[in-house]
Amino acid sequence: IMPSLVGSFISKMHLPNACENPKYCVHTLCDLDEDLLKERAATYKPLKTTTDYRELLADPDVDLVVIGTRGMLHKKFIVAAANAGKNILVEKPMTHTFDEVEEAVRAVRDNDVRLVVGFNRRCSDAMLLTRKLFREVRGGPVNILYRMATDVMHAPDFYAFDLSQGGGLMLHEGVHIFDPITWLVESEPIRIYCQGAPEGDDVVTITYADGTVATYL
Repeated sequence: IMPSLVGSFISKMHLPNACENPKYCVHTLCDLDEDLLKERAATYKPLKTTTDYRELLADPDVDLVVIGTRGMLHKKFIVAAANAGKNILVEKPMTHTFDEVEEAVRAVRDNDVRLVVGFNRRCSDAMLLTRKLFREVRGGPVNILYRMATDVMHAPDFYAFDLSQGGGLMLHEGVHIFDPITWLVESEPIRIYCQGAPEGDDVVTITYADGTVATYL
């Protein structure tokens, strides 16, 4: 049984999937925007709606909380949900700083709940096939180049490029690239070097324990 905030990604991905899966019941939708909340409730038919996240965290029927706010709020809601004894699915990035990571992980461990970050690239059919082929042909360390187009110049007001709200493109989307690359390589990163503007234009080089070097730009 799961509650959820009802922003764009949650309403387009998580809620439709949850509604179609008989293992889940969408129990509570939570959002500060009452008009948006009513709109989503009419579509997904939750048992309850609320504008106060503390209300849903206090509900004993809620087992899993899906956090889909902007990144700057993720740590706050992870800690609150963990302290309420709820399992958690949080959209990426999990947090914005290392200190926030430590606080979030501590709360999860202290309360013996599960925390999953919403990385989905590795679950796609294309990536599963890529990994299968990669395992068959690689003979040792490789060089990987991943190019992601950014639009920070044409959409400077998009919250992802705001370091205080979205963490910049490196945190907002870059983590989605680092995860499948590491999953594909099947080795631990031992050195990371980054150069550029964290808002949007970055070049990142990751060296792995097996000698593989991956570059993301």
